[in-house]
Amino acid sequence: MTDTYHSTDLSLTAQRSRLLKHFVIIGHVSTIEARDELNIMHPAGRVMELRDAGFIIPMVWEWQDDHNGRPHKIGRYHYFGARACLRKRLAEVLA
Repeated sequence: MTDTYHSTDLSLTAQRSRLLKHFVIIGHVSTIEARDELNIMHPAGRVMELRDAGFIIPMVWEWQDDHNGRPHKIGRYHYFGARACLRKRLAEVLA
């Protein structure tokens, strides 16, 4: 991805922004991917905040190995867009 994904800005706003941009480009992210690639240590919290803001982000369980080859049952979050009232605002923010 881009250098902005490795941002040192750890504010909640910046983390939500990185996560949302990733969702728009890729469409999904796992807990491990969010931590490693987006520098978001608590992805479930950021997903909850995006859901509360009106974004549709279901989660499915899957097994994924960590960097040491150990399997973990983790969540994979899938982005299905925003509720209709947010679509225009989202387009403005991402423009």
